[in-house]
Amino acid sequence: MTDWLDLLATFAGYGEPAVLATVASTEGSAPREAGAKMVVTRGRALGTIGGGHLEFEATRRAQALLDRPGAAVLLERFTLGPEEDQACGGAARVLFERFEAPYPRWIDALRSRRDAGGIVLRLVSLASPASVRLVSRGDAGCEPGPATEGGLPGAVRAAARDLFERPESPAALLLGAPGDELLLERVRPSEFNVVLFGAGHVGTALARVLGTLPCRVTWIDDREAQFPVDSPVNVRTLRTDDPAAEVGKAAPGAYFLVMTHSHGLDLDICAAVLARGDFRHFGVIGSDTKRRTFARRLAERGFDAATIARLRCPIGIEGLKSKDPAVIAIAVAAELLRVREATAGAATGRA
Repeated sequence: MTDWLDLLATFAGYGEPAVLATVASTEGSAPREAGAKMVVTRGRALGTIGGGHLEFEATRRAQALLDRPGAAVLLERFTLGPEEDQACGGAARVLFERFEAPYPRWIDALRSRRDAGGIVLRLVSLASPASVRLVSRGDAGCEPGPATEGGLPGAVRAAARDLFERPESPAALLLGAPGDELLLERVRPSEFNVVLFGAGHVGTALARVLGTLPCRVTWIDDREAQFPVDSPVNVRTLRTDDPAAEVGKAAPGAYFLVMTHSHGLDLDICAAVLARGDFRHFGVIGSDTKRRTFARRLAERGFDAATIARLRCPIGIEGLKSKDPAVIAIAVAAELLRVREATAGAATGRA
């Protein structure tokens, strides 16, 4: 799913009402974990909280909420047994939050703080009138970070500290007594950042595929006219006369993909990526012949064999021989997902 904050910001720009549906808590077996989300408008539902009858009913209630004037917050409990055509056997409580123009300012504030690279907590009070507060590490008694004005109740403070300090803890917690509930959830910076160089046929097809995945994409080209009129919500286009200079601006652990219209430009970008070194994946479109040529030229620029070996070319999962841009795009996206799962598994093992 495209990031829910980016979706809300997009709908805010359109002035289009939307409802954010969040799994606030679960009992027994449930199809999705606490914190799972979808964004619902009058014409569509983006993301998933588990599919089946649960999602059908949640979408129906969200769209009914859209027809109510003014902002609204609603917490509903859904059973997941045979009577609801669900086989899970548990239950889920879903929080519905309705937004309309002007959207609340905390959305942009939360996006900014998340994009700056830190974990932020969102505290939603369901009491009337409902309110949202952004919780810092200082608020939770963690270091570093000063507390913001207004302290947290003891139970909320302890839960917030847990969310900051234990990455394996649930992403969302429902606190408080019935009628006075609070939702506390963790918002992390993106760990799946893709930097895509080149807006040709394959680059354009790949941007569309990446637009369906939970990643954030910076799409770079030196030709403004190459970009489509509308890009996916999670794709930021950037026209620049010096694409290679953008390598240094990417987040640590980014996934770099190079497929520009110029082999010379590809080589310059390759040198910048390899010199930086802190990428999670680095692929260049091309043949085995192109890879050998680039390896020789990179060696002439002073890169050793071990560094050059980190360059993946050709790109994409093995076994797909088609040169159709859409097929290549799917193969490359699948390779990114495979790398992401492998590195996530290694990180879990180390923890």
